[in-house]
Amino acid sequence: MDWLEANNIDVLEHPPYSPDLNPIEHVWVELQKQLHQQYPRIADTPGGKQAVKKRLAHVLPLVCETIPVEFFEKLCKSMPNRVAAVLEAKGGYTKY
Repeated sequence: MDWLEANNIDVLEHPPYSPDLNPIEHVWVELQKQLHQQYPRIADTPGGKQAVKKRLAHVLPLVCETIPVEFFEKLCKSMPNRVAAVLEAKGGYTKY
């Protein structure tokens, strides 16, 4: 914070860890949804937790590529409404 102040960078106050203002949370949800649709039995991978982790490391980039670009575009376009809703709610959770 000292560095930001020394460099004349204004920091907006917002709720910490707000899912309203953190679009990556929505990406994680979509990624998990796609993972379960495409690999519904991945947790049953033979070989235990290490094998499951290895399999996940292999398939997650593939699954990520299947998320439509439109999903990300819609998420980006929703940000002004999200910011406005959080400001209107004075930092509280709200629907947009």
